[in-house]
Amino acid sequence: MMARYTRADVIVVGLIGERGREVKDFIENILGAEGRARSVVIAAPADVSPLLRMQGAA
Repeated sequence: MMARYTRADVIVVGLIGERGREVKDFIENILGAEGRARSVVIAAPADVSPLLRMQGAA
């Protein structure tokens, strides 16, 4: 909700270790089209290797 209703020019979201379906739901339903237009999303779901999740968080 904070990402959708904030007044920032650019929103940076890090989704590290979330379930893949939750990442998809967040991007499609929570951010919405307007939020996606001004967002940068870094996602490393739980089903990728720990090394990739660490790189996503760095």
